[in-house]
Amino acid sequence: MKPALILILLAGLTIRYAPALAQGDPPSPRTAMNRVRLMLIRGIHADATGSEEILTIRLSNEGKTTLSFPEPGHLCDDSLNGFVMVYKRILSPSRHDEVGSGCIVDRVARTDILVETKKWKTLAPGGVYEFTVPLRSMLLNADRRYELTAKYYPPHVTSGELSVLAANGITLPRQTIESSPIIVQPQDQ
Repeated sequence: MKPALILILLAGLTIRYAPALAQGDPPSPRTAMNRVRLMLIRGIHADATGSEEILTIRLSNEGKTTLSFPEPGHLCDDSLNGFVMVYKRILSPSRHDEVGSGCIVDRVARTDILVETKKWKTLAPGGVYEFTVPLRSMLLNADRRYELTAKYYPPHVTSGELSVLAANGITLPRQTIESSPIIVQPQDQ
């Protein structure tokens, strides 16, 4: 697959996606079994006030069954609905201390799962759900190289809730899914 630069123009908003390893990698056997692929894509968000680097986290349904799931938390949120985290691994030394952030995840009690499914995201085969976060939220040192990987953690559901979903024809992703890594290099920041 030949790398390409994708440019999207929407109502005065420009988002550029640079080629990333995650875009061309085939799904892992575990992801293929899940029928869901997770990609981490580095890009640039530009508007009239300027531009900033972003990370797009994309879940795509590559299976033959429609999937439903609650909107996952972004980077840190209530684990009842599942969440997506982006992890960094240091690849080079730095003159500066590494800075990070912490996260405490809680579970809020679920009321009626069938009522809640009315607000869930639905991905038909080939469908995509994505969101973006600023690259600066990863607290990266400018003189280091990093490997970034996204992980999707599925919602917490009981076996009784799974039975109710299945009886109503609702398929929920059930496994943790990991993206292919991307490398963030200091000169790119």
